[in-house]
Amino acid sequence: MNRSQRESAGKKDISSNRPNTNGKDIGFEKRRKYQEKQNRKNAAIDIQRTRREWVERHSSFVTWLTDKSLIEQRKSKGRKRKRDAVIETEEASISDLLDPYTDLKEGNAQDGNTFVAEGTEAVRLLIQQSANHKSQVGVKVHSILVKPCAFFEKPVRLLDDVMKAMDEKKCPPFHVIIASESVMSSLAGFHIARGAMACGYIPQRDEAWLKAYLTQQQTTASAAGTRILALDKITDTANLGSMIRCAAAFGVLAVVLSHDSCNAWYRRSVRVSMGHIFSIPTIRVENLANFITDIQKNHQFTSYAAVIDPHADIVLENLQHQHRETSKSNRWCCVMGNEANGICERVVNACSNTIRIDMAMGVDSLSVPVATGILLHGLRAAEKRSEADNKQSEISE
Repeated sequence: MNRSQRESAGKKDISSNRPNTNGKDIGFEKRRKYQEKQNRKNAAIDIQRTRREWVERHSSFVTWLTDKSLIEQRKSKGRKRKRDAVIETEEASISDLLDPYTDLKEGNAQDGNTFVAEGTEAVRLLIQQSANHKSQVGVKVHSILVKPCAFFEKPVRLLDDVMKAMDEKKCPPFHVIIASESVMSSLAGFHIARGAMACGYIPQRDEAWLKAYLTQQQTTASAAGTRILALDKITDTANLGSMIRCAAAFGVLAVVLSHDSCNAWYRRSVRVSMGHIFSIPTIRVENLANFITDIQKNHQFTSYAAVIDPHADIVLENLQHQHRETSKSNRWCCVMGNEANGICERVVNACSNTIRIDMAMGVDSLSVPVATGILLHGLRAAEKRSEADNKQSEISE
């Protein structure tokens, strides 16, 4: 490039940075921006009208909650709460439907019949399992409270899941309440950043139900592994939710809680479990040691009490090689204790074996959810290797 060409290019660069002073061009650009703004506004109005029309067509199970209607409901009811009341959706008024979501900031203890789930994925899992009418472990849904964008728009679009859950009457077995973020926050008593919440009924299951369930599962799927996670005095709801999530990841059939463990259906526990509590039966027993003894005797389970004792019967990493007979069992129960005190002595004595995780020098323990994930993975891996060895032996014979 010669000198004249460089000077010419420099002049073009300078001129391109100057504001356009041409009146026609400026007017055209203003009209273009105004038209784009109007188009966006009209499109938003059309979307809102379409959504409102859809709600009107499905008013038998959908309610659009506005600021005005929320204020009216509060005035009519005087903000009286009945969170623990069992409500039949078909006969429930909008006030009754809103009760489980009202003033949640007051606390998350739920000692009655219902629970509240938070987050779009947890709500999605709850809706999906409600559509499986043949499931023995399903959780009945009372209602869902959802933002318009999470209900109608991708990538969440819970509308698709609701449609799949509809029965022969073209109606899902729960009520849908659509509300803006500000309305949801005003109702709950704190800012709601999550796109959806749901209320469901806590399944009423006891030890007798679990034993019958175990018997049925072992009869119908005897070749598959039957795994139980037993928890002794777990008092942190976040830890409990995380352990339930681990249990779901590694194919655990049921989670058993000692009588002094916290409630698995607290909002925090349900939230941390990412909704997987809906697919795994969680049962509280009066005497965990007796329960473990019973499943070992009557259901042929092998139990492992997780300890940090260096003299434990088994080191997880050596389970397959040094304890072949023990690891052959495809029916096992992993027992975990709380981080402060571990498993109580009576429960440890009731277990078939004690087991520990091999750790580096100077590290004597892990958080209980992390340890749970490692142990469940290791026990399942040993089970799978034993199954593969058995098949190989059969082929060789």
